[in-house]
Amino acid sequence: MDHMITALYKADVISLNTIEKVFKGMVCDVKKHDCMYGLCSMCKHKAHTINEKVSNLIIEWFEWKTKSEERIMKDCKEKEITFTVKETMAGTAEELFQKFSKALETYMKHEFNKFAQYKYFKSRRDNIEEKECIVHIEFSENYVCAMSEEIKSMHFGASKKQLTLHTGIMYVGNNNGETFCTVSESLEHGPSAVWAHLKKVLNDTRKNHPNIVNIEFFSDVPTTQYRQKGNYFLLSVEPQEMGLKSAKWSFFESGHGKGIPDAVEGSIKREADKKVMYCEDITSVQAFVDKMKTRKTKFILVTEEEIKVEKLRLQQNTLKPIHGTLKIHQVIVRSPGTVSYRNLSCTCTSTCNQCSETLKQVDLVNQQQKRTILRKRKLITEEKVEVAKKIKLHYEANSEMDKGNTPKQSTREVRCSRDSDETNIKHKQECSEYKESKDSQNQKDNKRHEIFSKLLNELNVCKTYMTLKKKCQTIDLSEYALTCQDISFSSPPVLEADFNVIDNMPDDIPSVADICPCIVKEDGNCLPSCGSVFAFGQSETVAEIRVRIMIELVNNENNYLDDDFLNKGVDASD
Repeated sequence: MDHMITALYKADVISLNTIEKVFKGMVCDVKKHDCMYGLCSMCKHKAHTINEKVSNLIIEWFEWKTKSEERIMKDCKEKEITFTVKETMAGTAEELFQKFSKALETYMKHEFNKFAQYKYFKSRRDNIEEKECIVHIEFSENYVCAMSEEIKSMHFGASKKQLTLHTGIMYVGNNNGETFCTVSESLEHGPSAVWAHLKKVLNDTRKNHPNIVNIEFFSDVPTTQYRQKGNYFLLSVEPQEMGLKSAKWSFFESGHGKGIPDAVEGSIKREADKKVMYCEDITSVQAFVDKMKTRKTKFILVTEEEIKVEKLRLQQNTLKPIHGTLKIHQVIVRSPGTVSYRNLSCTCTSTCNQCSETLKQVDLVNQQQKRTILRKRKLITEEKVEVAKKIKLHYEANSEMDKGNTPKQSTREVRCSRDSDETNIKHKQECSEYKESKDSQNQKDNKRHEIFSKLLNELNVCKTYMTLKKKCQTIDLSEYALTCQDISFSSPPVLEADFNVIDNMPDDIPSVADICPCIVKEDGNCLPSCGSVFAFGQSETVAEIRVRIMIELVNNENNYLDDDFLNKGVDASD
């Protein structure tokens, strides 16, 4: 359009030389939707007209055009290619003016959409609530791995590996934003890859901010990545499975989606290139993440298998296309497989004076597929609820047994037990035997704990490695066998179940009813505490686990100092 207006201005067809000056003189208010969309009755009287004296004047102007043609490639096969060229056009002043006026209508809508989306983003970010999360994301240009020294042939062919970087910033409540970058060796950038990257970030965020209930994403508008039915479907399914109540996705106007994610991308690549300049090689995704660990930006690795899982999920559903996808700027989830959309983003729930846009609803999947999704979610939810109920019942039973009482019974069971004194006597004997057995076991456990606490103190005071090695070689643990037992919330000592995270348990495990999260102390002993849970069914035997770890490392130092031995755990095939 710049070339058109320049040609018209030089030919004295119009008196203004910039696009902004032209459309500002044609509307009542550039901030009003109806004015910029050509719907205002007052603005129609302000349209520019052409001087009839120069209407037949021949004018030349430049115009960018995209062309395609068949070309013969190196393998002697023809291939259709596209390219953009700058051509000289010629025509009358009236023809050029009509062409410019038509292009101006589209440009005015584009300009209004640009400022409307920027305004909405700023408003949401400035007025974010405590339980809300806003995520601004973008796929950056692939990073090309490099080494500090390379021979000439490295610069040709596929010698250099490329990495996908998905950068973004996340605002939670009133914080200033946390930047992140997910990295993958897969060069897939479609909806399946988008959600494989996002799920890792959201799962991490849910752990740090479990009170989040609403989330909204902001991005640019590539139809192969974000603005398409595949992404809309996963948006309607994934967040709700993570326990979020509502999810939205807003798009910036085409060509105007730049922001902090781009700055994060530039900073990361510049830092990586600097590492290479200082004789550090980056040849893999793991090396890239390891080199970037010193930065404040959080780095998360995404595997190709995780992307394949999301791709399979899309393939299992036949999605309906949405008419007018290129005009959509906001998508709101209604239910799994169902979304509402409109051409401009707004906080309203229906038509309002600010956005002048009506929400339209569409089912991305048919009713049978939708019922399947809901049924699966219902079964998973019911299974998790049953787990919680069972654990609570176990707690109540153990609490009564510890007091020497009979576990709580239903009204019908109590009525029946009153009719039989033998039943009551039997229950009392069971409680008494249980208590005696527990007291005896507690004495053994306490003695064992004292011995290993003493050993741990003796190992901690060793000032040199040789002293520690000699001490470890003198310790005999054959008397204290260590065998992992079945872990149960109903057997003593009772584990404390973490009811707050039951809803966040993965849905793809074989049977969620057989697994339940338990609480371990956050005191720097997380790993030994987990080992204690698996070995003893409780998390308090940290001293013994620490002693066993030290003895294992010292007595097998040749293995743990051998890179080949340690790398065996990296490749699953080994």
